[in-house]
Amino acid sequence: MSAANVKNVYGTALGVAGVTIAPGVTARIEQWDVHGLAPSVKAWERAGVLEIEVLEDAPALPIPNGLPGLPSVSLPGMPSPEDIEKDRLIAELKALTGEEKTRKTSLESLQKQVEAAQAAKIAGQQ
Repeated sequence: MSAANVKNVYGTALGVAGVTIAPGVTARIEQWDVHGLAPSVKAWERAGVLEIEVLEDAPALPIPNGLPGLPSVSLPGMPSPEDIEKDRLIAELKALTGEEKTRKTSLESLQKQVEAAQAAKIAGQQ
């Protein structure tokens, strides 16, 4: 069994494997080989909102993860993996083009707009 130190670098609390991790906080997640495969965890990792340090063959800790007093359930208003990815793409598009977008824009559309802006930037450099 492996464990991982998981740091939330997003602006709001995120729930990972039943543990609520506040912004800027690192929590130890046991059974990472199982929990690290969750689609939400993979999406948050790709979006860069989780920093993960896998601890191979780590002995289990007898203390709970996360912050004392916080429930280890999803919090109301917690962003979905899709919203986090949209936020990342919106920020990237604004940096490339100066355009303001919202989460109302579909994920697919944002991805295509970022790809087009990146291609235009590369073409303009040649």
